[in-house]
Amino acid sequence: MNARLFALALIALLIGFGVGFISSYLIFQQQIVALRMKIKELQEQLFDLKSAYSNISALSEMQNDLNELKSVLSEIILLLQQVLSKENARIEKLEFIAAYAVKSDAGFNVTLSIKNTGFSDAMIQVISS
Repeated sequence: MNARLFALALIALLIGFGVGFISSYLIFQQQIVALRMKIKELQEQLFDLKSAYSNISALSEMQNDLNELKSVLSEIILLLQQVLSKENARIEKLEFIAAYAVKSDAGFNVTLSIKNTGFSDAMIQVISS
């Protein structure tokens, strides 16, 4: 009889655990479903953040490329401004390479060596003493 009692107690215990597990599952099923939905929502947000991060790093690389391009274009614009200002400006710049005078019977013979280093042609019209 002790074995029978023991078997019945064991069966009752197993049934109790089973009923307890099933009832707790049924009670917490809504919370489990809500948690699963929340986990799925968080996974989607994480995926969106990863996509946004990769786009941000691509934007950062594009920004660096654009800054380099801007720098090169600024240099080109500066060079073009210099060239255009030199072509449009009528700057005559004369450099005296050598100047000397030699005494003669009639006075002095003056020799001038002049070089035009300006951007336009120069014409000497008058030399006075």
